[in-house]
Amino acid sequence: MEPYNEKARPHLKWRVKFKLKGKWHSRKFALKKEARLFLDEKIAEFRNLGVRKANILSESLKREAIEAKELLGELSLLEAARHYLAYIRQTSDGQTIKTLVPLFLNHLRDERGVGARHLKDVSGRLNRFAESFAERHPATISPTEFADWLGNLKVCVKPKATTEREILDEDLSVQSRRHYRAVLRNFFAWCLDNNYCSVMPIRGKPPRIRDVAAPAIWTPSELAKAIILFFDWNPAQTRKKKGKRNGNYPVKAPEKMDILANIVLCAFGGLRQSEFERLHWEHVYLDHDTIDLSEITTKNTPSNRHVAIRPNLRAWLKKHFPRLSGPCRKPNFPNRLAAFRNFLQSQGLQWQPNVLRHSYASYLMGELKDAAYVATQMGHIGQGTLYKHYSKPVYRNQAARYWGLTPDTLNLRIVNVA
Repeated sequence: MEPYNEKARPHLKWRVKFKLKGKWHSRKFALKKEARLFLDEKIAEFRNLGVRKANILSESLKREAIEAKELLGELSLLEAARHYLAYIRQTSDGQTIKTLVPLFLNHLRDERGVGARHLKDVSGRLNRFAESFAERHPATISPTEFADWLGNLKVCVKPKATTEREILDEDLSVQSRRHYRAVLRNFFAWCLDNNYCSVMPIRGKPPRIRDVAAPAIWTPSELAKAIILFFDWNPAQTRKKKGKRNGNYPVKAPEKMDILANIVLCAFGGLRQSEFERLHWEHVYLDHDTIDLSEITTKNTPSNRHVAIRPNLRAWLKKHFPRLSGPCRKPNFPNRLAAFRNFLQSQGLQWQPNVLRHSYASYLMGELKDAAYVATQMGHIGQGTLYKHYSKPVYRNQAARYWGLTPDTLNLRIVNVA
């Protein structure tokens, strides 16, 4: 009810508006008393209409409504119905985890430019997830289901020369679970962006792994011992490794100088293992004391990365790798490297992951005391990563011994690789 004013009919002073069959109607009145009476009648009529509609409902439907309201508590029954309707519409598109995983992998390769090695790693983890939830829609997977699946994962290996994977009775490490969580968080974020689900079933942040010790590095004596043992090592004498990956290592492999190149380029050039494995000798410019990694950078590294060739690295390259071309690594390199690491372990020297790169960063910091320059050589955008993961404090005299390791100081013979 509201005041009304019209020049053509000045005696009408009040108007009552009401909705009938989805359309608005109105009645005009001269007196406020008449308008109020009509309004009260309309209100009573609409209330009675609601009662009549309620009387039409079946007893079973009324009981369901009452039980639903008890379950929802203070939540609105109408809002719950709308939410469920949206859920039904979302899951009715026919998509499943099995069909969405290939689409996500294509998105990574074609739109985000992910490399083949990283794509293979992501694919392996997603396929394990798809094996457990193949026919499920992503919107139907609850956080509890995901947490149970991740918590029950076991170590999975695939022996070489076989197509079947083997599930071991060994729990995944905390770091491996972090990797699975990161891959699946990206997958569900993509599903969220493409309206395949409305919430992400991954709760909270992954557990943080605190370093219990400083980054592992080799002392100058340990690095010298590793190089000396390399020249004494014969791949043809390598025994097979015992354990879950039997038969992966060669009985006879005369080529081994690419392993020395791996040692000196990573220990004295700071290359990542993955960068060395993609490196060609054409990227090494001895005349300019530079290694150009622009075409093979990995991780979150600036694309124009160049590494300076220090004097001891130059000595190794000139003596053992003069005027070479093609890939730095030779065929069957991973197996021969694993065999050499086993040989070092049998001699009391442990080759831990990234030990060469960690050593490079620590001893370069020990000599130069210039974090900005060392971070640039390492391929880091800032200095935080250097201090957090790589640089272990060393003294200047230790750094001098490390950077003094050359073929002449170790009195090494040239290996005949023919």
